[in-house]
Amino acid sequence: MIVKTECQVHIHINDHALSILLNDKYLEEYDFFARYIDDINKGAVWADQDFKSSNHFYNPYKKKVVYTAGAML
Repeated sequence: MIVKTECQVHIHINDHALSILLNDKYLEEYDFFARYIDDINKGAVWADQDFKSSNHFYNPYKKKVVYTAGAML
């Protein structure tokens, strides 16, 4: 099954990160990332589509992919 997600969580995180940079006066960094935020968000959405996110929750200690929040413990 192919899954199409809108990836709203990652877009929100990226936008919030920009707000933090601006609030903390990292103005050069803010300007840089703000210039590319649309591309960054497109990449975040692309990376979560279909099976590309299959290793999204990789646990390096167990050396395997986990699929539920409880499995990450």
